[in-house]
Amino acid sequence: MSFEQDIKQLRLQKKMTQQELADEVRVSRQTVSTWETGKNYPSLDVLRRLSDLFDVSFEKIMFGEEIDMKNKQKSIAEAIDQDVSLKHRYKRLTMILGSIFVLLVLWLGMLLVGYQKGIDTIEVNPITWTK
Repeated sequence: MSFEQDIKQLRLQKKMTQQELADEVRVSRQTVSTWETGKNYPSLDVLRRLSDLFDVSFEKIMFGEEIDMKNKQKSIAEAIDQDVSLKHRYKRLTMILGSIFVLLVLWLGMLLVGYQKGIDTIEVNPITWTK
C-alpha cells in the first residue's frame, strides 16, 4: 500500500475523523486531507507522532511495510562474524605461505653460496661438522 492509503486506513481503524487526527498531531484538517490524497507528506516530526498515535513502527508508516530490525541486525552481526572468521583464516594462511617462502629463499641462498664456493654438499647438521 501507499502512504496515502495507509494513513487513511489507520485513521479509519481508530474511528477518527480528519479533524480529530489533525488535533492529535497538531496540524490542520486540510493538511491531513493532503496526506490522504497524496499531494503532500508529513514532516519527520509528525511521522513520529503518527507512529506513536497509531502504535505502529516508523518504518510501517514511512515504507508501508514492517522491517524486522532484529533479524536485520542479526544478519549484519552474522556477516561481521563471518568476515572476522575469514580474516583470521586469511591471516593464518598468509603466515604459513610467508614462512614457506622464507624457508625457500633461505634454502636457495644456501645452495647459491655452496655453488659459488664450489662445495659439493652442504652439511647442515652441526654435530658432524669437522674442522
